[in-house]
Amino acid sequence: MSEQVKDDHPQPRHPGFALSTLLLSSSRALEYALAGVAGLILARTLGPEGRGLYSLITEAGGLVYAPVGLGIATAGIYLSNQRRFSQQVAFSNTMAWLLGCLAVYGLGAGLLLATRRELFGLGDIGVAVVIVGGALGLFRFAFRDFLAAQGRITAVALIDAAMPIARLTGVALLLSLAILDTESAVLAWLMALVIQVAGAMVLLSKRLSLNPTLHFGALRQQLWYGARGHAGWLLQSLNHRFDVFILAYFSGSATVGYYAVAFNLAESTWWIPLALGTALFPRASSLQPAENASLTASVMRRSLPLILVSVLAMMLVGQPLIVLLYGSEFSQSVIPFLVLAPSGLFYTVTKLLATSLTAQGRPQASLYGGMISVPIMIGANIVLIPWLDATGAALASNLAYAVYAAYLVWYFRSVTRLTLRDVFLPTRVDLIESARFAHQLLGRITGRLRLAIAPGGETKL
Repeated sequence: MSEQVKDDHPQPRHPGFALSTLLLSSSRALEYALAGVAGLILARTLGPEGRGLYSLITEAGGLVYAPVGLGIATAGIYLSNQRRFSQQVAFSNTMAWLLGCLAVYGLGAGLLLATRRELFGLGDIGVAVVIVGGALGLFRFAFRDFLAAQGRITAVALIDAAMPIARLTGVALLLSLAILDTESAVLAWLMALVIQVAGAMVLLSKRLSLNPTLHFGALRQQLWYGARGHAGWLLQSLNHRFDVFILAYFSGSATVGYYAVAFNLAESTWWIPLALGTALFPRASSLQPAENASLTASVMRRSLPLILVSVLAMMLVGQPLIVLLYGSEFSQSVIPFLVLAPSGLFYTVTKLLATSLTAQGRPQASLYGGMISVPIMIGANIVLIPWLDATGAALASNLAYAVYAAYLVWYFRSVTRLTLRDVFLPTRVDLIESARFAHQLLGRITGRLRLAIAPGGETKL
């Protein structure tokens, strides 16, 4: 296959940005709700110690795959949108690269299992789950990114929902059989990941060949672009994940359990910026830099007030909610949660600006921000955790998020020449458009309800 874009490879059509965001936000809300139920079951069944151990294993699985992905999927999407080569070429290279990584992971897992090394006290199962889960994570995010690049937002929403549904089903089944413990819980997490990856593969196969063919000229471009952004993404992952290992070292896995409950609840304000970033990248990467910046600033101005309201609402209900759902045993999660709650605001800023800059061909922005914020995060954790335990970890995380966000704001403004007012202060047009969208959304919902109800008040179900 030629590596050049031909006339028979048209750019994918994307649904409206607002509609895409709505669909992805809904799937994220469902994902967090289902994950919350599963987390509640795990916390009440395993207790702080077991819940903390579970978090260490799943977080380790997330970090295992991080160094080797090299952002090859994101790079392929950007470069195909720039018409350097077709999306099929980008996807074939991505498949070949990830399968090579999978082979390396399999070899590593075999060696570790042969030597019977333990990981966080879980023995063979722990080692296998972390390594296999990490390898599957490579495919999970790459497949999801390509579905989004094709404008198949409904498919992305289905894939987002697949894992929490499967995980909750597995956890509930284990609980009903009275065999739910830490080992079986992490196996349920692994099986849910398998189901999610398999579903994404089936959906992608409808438009792309799954043939892992290498196109070396395109691969060099993908690796050059991807590695610059991926290093920043890796540092951002350390910002979000590494504190649990420092906390475990100083305070033990029970404290990690308290922190996991606090973090998961605070993270519920992240689902809107996650949806916005997913919807923004394919669209922004096909725009000129000025149009990209204008779109990003508009999205920022319209989304931050909503995130602020969400954060304040969560802070009001957080304390009684933790005690009600998790029991007084997890009362030590309340203060870390209150400290972490504003992280949704920082994450909105970083997600949107990093996405916009990457789509402008400046993936190194995340790298520079991570080089500043990660040492601050590690140093603050080392200083604060021995003094304040989980609350210290929460303070260190927020400090790192704030520094990272501030740097990206500076970088974005230096590139786009937009003012802080342009980026953050809602305009009259923003308010009008937001109200119009809300009115249209309400109209669609009421219209669907009317169609669902037959004459005489009986439903058509």
